[in-house]
Amino acid sequence: MPTSITGKWSPVPKFKSPETHSWVYPAYIPARDQTVVYGAQIAASFQRSFKPHLRKELGSDPDVALAASSRIARLIWQAYAFLAPGGRAYEPKRPVRAQQGQTFGSQTALSYVVASGRATDAAAPVNLSKIFQDPELNHTEWVRSAKTRVAETLFLERLLTTLRELKMEGES
Repeated sequence: MPTSITGKWSPVPKFKSPETHSWVYPAYIPARDQTVVYGAQIAASFQRSFKPHLRKELGSDPDVALAASSRIARLIWQAYAFLAPGGRAYEPKRPVRAQQGQTFGSQTALSYVVASGRATDAAAPVNLSKIFQDPELNHTEWVRSAKTRVAETLFLERLLTTLRELKMEGES
């Protein structure tokens, strides 16, 4: 991020995360910057975690598969990659429900979507919309949370559009 934003942040003492056991280097971020940082982190998680895994799974350009998917699917994958960027390896021989939980991250779900989509035809295009169409994935709290975030995003987007339209009508 540019120093015009990060220059006003102040460091907070580092600490060891009790969840990951890794060092965390937080900063005090002024309220006006927090939405920008949140959006930047969502984009970074998607670009640095999800897209490389998609490339690995498909063996091709991830942008082609993403372009072929619906906007809702892309938004859910973005939210999921932010909430749970990794995950353990998907095991095709075990039922999905037996693998779900905290470690069923976006990479695990993507491996499942690819494996289930190509179970009968290895050359079949991957349907990334399965993230919200496959009932098995709806049992994962990460997927439900990602879907909730997307529903909120779409609602706020529509609300802002409506407000702008009303403001334009009032000015006419």
